[in-house]
Amino acid sequence: MRKTHFQENLTKGDQVALIAPAGIIPKEVKEHALQICRRWGVEAVFGKHISNNFFKYSAPDEQRKADLLEALEDPEIKAIWSLRGGYGAIRIMDDEIVRAISDHPKWFIGYSDMTVMHSVYNTQRLCTVHGEMAVKVEPDEFDTVSLNTLRDLLFERKNEYDLTANRLNKTGIATAELVGGNLAVLCGLMGTPFFPETERKILFIEDVREYAYRIDRKMQQLKAAGILEKISGLVVGGLTDIYEGKDVFGKDAEEIIYDAVSEYDYPVIFNFPAGHVSDNRALLFGGMYYIESSTGVKVKLLS
Repeated sequence: MRKTHFQENLTKGDQVALIAPAGIIPKEVKEHALQICRRWGVEAVFGKHISNNFFKYSAPDEQRKADLLEALEDPEIKAIWSLRGGYGAIRIMDDEIVRAISDHPKWFIGYSDMTVMHSVYNTQRLCTVHGEMAVKVEPDEFDTVSLNTLRDLLFERKNEYDLTANRLNKTGIATAELVGGNLAVLCGLMGTPFFPETERKILFIEDVREYAYRIDRKMQQLKAAGILEKISGLVVGGLTDIYEGKDVFGKDAEEIIYDAVSEYDYPVIFNFPAGHVSDNRALLFGGMYYIESSTGVKVKLLS
């Protein structure tokens, strides 16, 4: 297996492309993103088509793809930051995009539907950042844990968390590469060439606005595919607004996940602050992490 490529840290003066590969972005999001970039000392370069609203998408497929390709192929762009998720990234993913990602390594930042991008980067042995997007930034709230951890990771490659243990955590230690993203999107990629390599990796998952039985279905899908038995650890982020849980299905989302992995002998960490939550801390997909689950929790980027 090829070694993962680490893109260079961002520095002041770098150009950052701001695009919308999926859903519509509210008008104020551009201004929020611009203010963040100014605070960080980087130059914001907006995609040409990010406001060409087309039904539920920020623009028609060909225009969203054009913005992504232009950002990838521009040698002055050092990072690509998705302004929001939604749905639509899979619709613009093809061999041309994969080649451009491989030929022009640069940071990609986002989460949710951007799990498609994280996964494709992973197939090319490139790192990405699972982190906050401008659509979730409130006006004048630019000094948040979510944004500060994102900046620390991009500019200094600092990423270490000490957290309180969850009642369902499984104890253990693991050192492995971190991969993953949104559970629904990951399962939707199974059977495609875009699904990430998960064997002997630490898998991160999160989800939002799903019925409990669908969480169970996805976990059973991963289990039946042999994925859960071959990972080295599991980190579960936000499970936000899950419908018909314990009162209807008999278990909440965390208990569903716990049951799916209870037979395996690796550390499991619940309630990690990442995903569709206000405290959305950055993680480096493709990075080598040390995780420890005991009376407390440690998640530390090694390289």
